[in-house]
Amino acid sequence: MSRWKTVPFRNIAFRLGVVLGTAGFLVCPQFALAARPCQPLPAPLYSFDVNSPSVLDITDQVTASALLILVDPDATIDIPGNQIGLNDPADDIDALATNSLIQTGTSFVILFSVSRSTTGGAVVNAALGAANVPYNVADQAGKGQAAGDQYMSLKLFTSAGPNGQRGTLDNNTLSRNQYNEGGTGFGADPPIGAAATNFVAVPEDNVNAMFDPGAPTGPLGVFISASELSPSLGLFPGVNLPGGADIIFEPDVRDGVATPNLFATATDLGLTNVDDIDGLVVIDDGVPGVFDASDIVLFSLTPTSPSLGTIVGANAVNPAADVFIARSGTQPTLFASAASLGLQNAGDDIDALDISLCTDALACAGLSGIRDQACPVPAVSEWGVAVIALLVLVFGSILIRERNVSVLSV
Repeated sequence: MSRWKTVPFRNIAFRLGVVLGTAGFLVCPQFALAARPCQPLPAPLYSFDVNSPSVLDITDQVTASALLILVDPDATIDIPGNQIGLNDPADDIDALATNSLIQTGTSFVILFSVSRSTTGGAVVNAALGAANVPYNVADQAGKGQAAGDQYMSLKLFTSAGPNGQRGTLDNNTLSRNQYNEGGTGFGADPPIGAAATNFVAVPEDNVNAMFDPGAPTGPLGVFISASELSPSLGLFPGVNLPGGADIIFEPDVRDGVATPNLFATATDLGLTNVDDIDGLVVIDDGVPGVFDASDIVLFSLTPTSPSLGTIVGANAVNPAADVFIARSGTQPTLFASAASLGLQNAGDDIDALDISLCTDALACAGLSGIRDQACPVPAVSEWGVAVIALLVLVFGSILIRERNVSVLSV
């Protein structure tokens, strides 16, 4: 004979409740808690400068010569400085890049960080503010927490420079906060969200180098420009000391062996040996690791760099917030003006550079900008509701069948 085991109704009701609750979470936007971007940009590798509290606090074990990653919620060393030939505790990475191979005519937005002196000159774009993406450099500087952030331009660029600019939005939006904003921050101090004000003026970490490493594993070639005060620069063959405007190429920072090569000297870039590169993007389109005719270098300079007074197109108010372009055998020229990035004020200064492919800057900013409300959940049509209901019924039936055990008695 056979018999069926009784299934308590409360077990079925509980499991169906879990399913219905999960469906409700997915459908109802009020249950989403984090004000993170709808489409966060890829997690970068980055560094803090030597004056950052996270570097000065030895208990944090963060150095200015290391490549950092976010292990939520903290900045954590991913590649120590000695793997790229920076062995001295006083070494300071000023600029980082990997090879940004892009086709001529391909459009992108500029990603950048700023110095502690930066105040920004553009109010938040009205369309982005209305779309719950209300933060930019001026907003964050007014809250005392701009130096540890990443911003996105609202203008598109191509490798053609000013001739390739698209759009008229001379502004920026906050794309990565200094601290955890839904898991997309830098793990930097002060540990507050984008909407908060640093009322007690806690010292800020300064993100002074960053780049998207691409694939999480495999060889990773990195271009590095260290601060002119970095002692290890004197150990690199061919560096034109003080060396802050020379670019070093490390073929693979993940192999554990430092084999740095000189990619370009200050002279190669049309700069002087007492200039200091502050932000860097490299398009190494020719012989890998060699600055040749097909290569492009985008860069910014520190405010004390003498060449800011001689580069064609540099503005007179805050040229340290301009982005320049250099090609082998030519003099550098203006690539993106400070004003085009929403940095019109004296004292504004770019500290790190990267790029992100994009075909509509305002749309990219809306998707990748830090928000003050959770991302809207697409409305579910009547057909979608019917499908969810059917899935709940099917899942419930499966649960009941699993709980019913048929026992054959002889």
